[in-house]
Amino acid sequence: MSYTTRKGGYAEMGDALSDLMKCGKGVVGTVIGGAVDPYLPEAFCRVSQLQALSAGRTPLQALFGKKPTVAVPSCAQTPPGQKGMGLERAIKPLRALVYVNKHPTTAWLALSAVLGVPLLVGYMIGRKAK
Repeated sequence: MSYTTRKGGYAEMGDALSDLMKCGKGVVGTVIGGAVDPYLPEAFCRVSQLQALSAGRTPLQALFGKKPTVAVPSCAQTPPGQKGMGLERAIKPLRALVYVNKHPTTAWLALSAVLGVPLLVGYMIGRKAK
């Protein structure tokens, strides 16, 4: 680091400032890259949808189908394949989470499929063995 001693003396203040400038350039580049990402508006919109869906109800109430108390905004989908900082990887899980929060029966159907299919297969194999 720039604050360690060198040749028996302390590092100069100029070294610390140059380290800070190097770090600042990286941060500014990352912020600018994130600000021009084509998926950023949709990501903000999806997060606002999740906030609206969870307003005034607990996750358990949402799972059992209690309607949201706030109007849920609609979002325009960004077409896939656009170059950006990497928010494209976060959009699909956000879309899925919004869909499950809007349609709580999806969670019940997925849970019953995950548990029911192996039980059904085991039942059929056991029935065939007799």
